[in-house]
Order: sequence, then structure tokens, then C-alpha cells
Amino acid sequence: MSTEEVQYITQLFEQKIASVERLLTLRLDAQEKALMLQAAEYERRLKYLNGEAERLRQMQATYVPREVYDRVDEQRCEDIKALESYRDTQLGKQAALSAVVAAVVSIATVLIVRLAL
Repeated sequence: MSTEEVQYITQLFEQKIASVERLLTLRLDAQEKALMLQAAEYERRLKYLNGEAERLRQMQATYVPREVYDRVDEQRCEDIKALESYRDTQLGKQAALSAVVAAVVSIATVLIVRLAL
């Protein structure tokens, strides 16, 4: 091989090596940038999740456990039944009292009419 051919091949290898070095540098820079973006995204998501966890803790403090709600609801149903029973009893007493008053008024009317004659 002649020296010119050797020089030409050497130049080609040097160009290839330079091109591979450029590609590797670009790749490493891109990977570094991607890692920085990923870290920033993780940080953003973590802040969101931390805020969400606190919001859920505050919200949970206002909730009533299912057992407590069921107990209160059962007691409320019993209270409603007791009030309905009391109302029905009072309505029955009122009807009876109305009948007694109507009878007394009728008797009083009859007596007044007989006394007037």
C-alpha cells in the first residue's frame, strides 16, 4: 500500500472516530437532559401527591365511620316510629274527646230546648 492510501485510510478512520465521538457526546448530553427532566417531573408529582395525601387526611377527619352512621340511622328510625306512635295515640285521644264534646253539646242542646218549652 502506498503512503497516500495509508494517509487516506487514516483520514477516514479519524473522521469516523470524530463522528462517533460527536454522536456519543450528543447521546450523553441527551441522556443527561432526559434525566434532569425526569427528576423535575418526579419532583412535581411528589409535591402533588404530598398535597393530595394531606387533603385526603383532612377530608377523612370529617367522615363518619359506617358503623356509627348505621347506629345513628337505626336510632333515628326508632325515634320516627316512636313519634308516629305518639301522634297516632294523640289523634285517637283527640277523636275520642271530639266525640265526647259533640255528645255533651248535643245533650246540652236537648236540655236547653226542653227547658225552654
